[in-house]
Amino acid sequence: GALAPMKAWQTAAAWGTTTVTGLSESTVYAFAVRARNGAGAETASGPVRLGATLPDVTLPVGTLEINGGAAVTAAAEVVLLVTYDDFGGSGVTDMRFSNDGGDWSAWEPAAGAASWILSAGDGPKTVHAQFRDALGNVSAGDVRADILLDTTPPEGAVLLNSGAAYATVRDVAVSI
Repeated sequence: GALAPMKAWQTAAAWGTTTVTGLSESTVYAFAVRARNGAGAETASGPVRLGATLPDVTLPVGTLEINGGAAVTAAAEVVLLVTYDDFGGSGVTDMRFSNDGGDWSAWEPAAGAASWILSAGDGPKTVHAQFRDALGNVSAGDVRADILLDTTPPEGAVLLNSGAAYATVRDVAVSI
């Protein structure tokens, strides 16, 4: 029958598969069953069963920023800022990250930010992200962000009068 919070009674001979129409795509519905005898006495509802309508063919999408879009970081531990959307699908529930696009972290609940450790060694770094919706669809494409990791402090020296121990005049030569 049509979608409604109502009872749909059938005889035992007619019972089998029942088609319910009017359901919305990518929506979770709850169903329960009762029986009624010829005298009209009803049983208690059986266990509620949940089911999601298909298809949820919409893949989630997202964006990723490292340290708010910074170009360089001096620390390997960074903050990943993410946005995501499932465009009316079942909804983004999880996210995960990778330093190489192949070795992924465990799925974690979707949130607006996550802490992350960049791969070892100074140089350009790329972090990849994937998003998963409630029905298991995983984002397509390469959601990624880049940053330069530079943990080496700069070096330099200042020389006064070519390294002389003291100056006998007010004007000195400064070498950097």
